[in-house]
Amino acid sequence: MQRITHPQKYKEEIFILENVPAEVCEQCGEVFLRPEILELLQDMIWKGKSADHVTALPSYDFAEIA
Repeated sequence: MQRITHPQKYKEEIFILENVPAEVCEQCGEVFLRPEILELLQDMIWKGKSADHVTALPSYDFAEIA
């Protein structure tokens, strides 16, 4: 079990969840989140738990390029 940073999109916003317990495949790096962990993450976001801190993220729109 490792602790990862997990981005989650919800209602056109992106939430960064830090120190999330996850299984990570040593061969391919695929991340597996247990159902109970996913449920906790969803509850935090859906119920509007106050964030520990707010981070600005750069955003790029490829529609203008292609």
